[in-house]
Formats: sequence, structure tokens, C-alpha cells
Amino acid sequence: MLTSSTTIVISHRIDLVGWTAEKFCNPSDLSNSLPPLEKLLDALMTGACRFVRLSSSEYAERKEKFDAAVESGVVPMRKKWKDAGTKRMSKKRKRVDENVEESGGVAGEDGDGENGDGDGDGGPRRTRRRGEPMTTEQGVNLDA
Repeated sequence: MLTSSTTIVISHRIDLVGWTAEKFCNPSDLSNSLPPLEKLLDALMTGACRFVRLSSSEYAERKEKFDAAVESGVVPMRKKWKDAGTKRMSKKRKRVDENVEESGGVAGEDGDGENGDGDGDGGPRRTRRRGEPMTTEQGVNLDA
């Protein structure tokens, strides 16, 4: 079976040594019981639990075993997506389109002179036009 540890070993060429829990998973998914968590923390702090880079020969050996398991069907591979090979809309474009649907118009054209909600993820950037400098009734230039 394809596990997280196998995926890490094959894709990153590293191995986890000294893991104290029964299965390799996110520590937050482990039991809420304090003693096993403290044991894992101690192993991490002392260096007993660590990632070790595999040598070329070790990696080749593990990769061969993994490939053999895949060929024999022991390791199930991920299913291919139904829409594999089709282009998908970019995330940025999708956000702009969602803003259009929500407001009923083009994002950023609500009449307040600002572009969208100010988070910088929609549409082209607009610059403010500067007119004549503002003055008070006494003739003092406020822009100076």
C-alpha cells in the first residue's frame, strides 16, 4: 500500500529514522494521550527521530522495490482525473470572474474610485489622476 512514508522516501530521497508512533502521520492526528506525544517530542528534541538522506545505492534499492510493487499491483496508484489533459482556468482569472458574478458588474467598478476591495487580486491597476493642486480660500497650496 502506498503510504505517506513511502511517498516521502521515493520523492525526496530521505528516510525517517526513530519515529516513535505506530504509524507515520501528522502528530496532531495521533492520540490525545500525553505519554506517546511526550515520547515523540523527546525523540525529536534529542535527535533520535530525524530525517536521513539516502545514499544513491539505498535509493536505487528502494525505488526498485517500489516499482516492482507497483507493477505487481500491490501498491495502488492514484486514479487518473476524468478531465486529464484539458486546460483549467487559472486561479487569478477565476477570482476576477467570481467578483463579477457577486457584484453584477465588473470588479472594481462600484463608483468609489478604488479598484476592487483593495487586496490587489483583481483586474488591472488603476492610477489616480492628479489635477490642479488643492488650495484653501486664503490661497495656500495644500500639496506643497
